[in-house]
Amino acid sequence: MRKTIVPIIASAIMGCSSLTNVNISPIDPSTTDALECKVEGEGFYDYYWYRDGKYYGEEIDVNASYIDSSSTSVGDAWYCEAFLSVSPSAPYYVGNDGVTIEP
Repeated sequence: MRKTIVPIIASAIMGCSSLTNVNISPIDPSTTDALECKVEGEGFYDYYWYRDGKYYGEEIDVNASYIDSSSTSVGDAWYCEAFLSVSPSAPYYVGNDGVTIEP
């Protein structure tokens, strides 16, 4: 029975990834805009934010899909990775997106 469950769970996860799309909104942000990492698709997601190539996780909760505008500066390159929260030991990578803060 165990051999049957694993493929079913894997199929469900793989199927979910084909329905997801990750985007940071707005597309052309300025320093007055909050950033939102949006994932299309059902499920609970963990978000990993990077500013100028450095992990920004110490500053925010891993489940935060938003970055407040007060954390941004002109020229910052922000990048978000999204993972489906399957289990703490086995998150499933969904996708990523990036933007640069404009004046």
